[in-house]
Amino acid sequence: MATNKTNIQTKINTIINGGVNPAPLVRGVLGTDADSLLEAIYSDTLIETDLSSTILTPSSVDLEYTLNFTKVGRNINCSGTVTNSGVIFLRPSFAITDNDYKCVADSVFNGFGYIEESSQGVEVQTFNALGSSPISLIIDLAPSETVIFNITYASNL
Repeated sequence: MATNKTNIQTKINTIINGGVNPAPLVRGVLGTDADSLLEAIYSDTLIETDLSSTILTPSSVDLEYTLNFTKVGRNINCSGTVTNSGVIFLRPSFAITDNDYKCVADSVFNGFGYIEESSQGVEVQTFNALGSSPISLIIDLAPSETVIFNITYASNL
């Protein structure tokens, strides 16, 4: 679960300004709310697959994938596998649709992966330009090829 820094700061300000009953607000800020400090430090892993995806739009229906997103504060780690299930070469990419998981504006982050059968290295990249924030594999995958990769990047939220 992503953490929204602004929501936490608003709750803290409400407590400081003498809210009617600060105890529930304090509990929320520390750990019971989706936007709590606990979630910022110990967030759950979001698993995106070709069968169930909530924050990604793949570049092709011929991609089978399992991607694990772990967000701690503003740092996001994405790791997983992508397989070309089609009959032609594909350059896989995934548009990130959730602002909490998009990378920092005007930044480029690089990761690394390899093709499962050959151990050939593959560059992985994410960037944010004009509001788009794709994760792209810098290789054309042959039919039935699988890439295993890992990338860590920063988000705005």
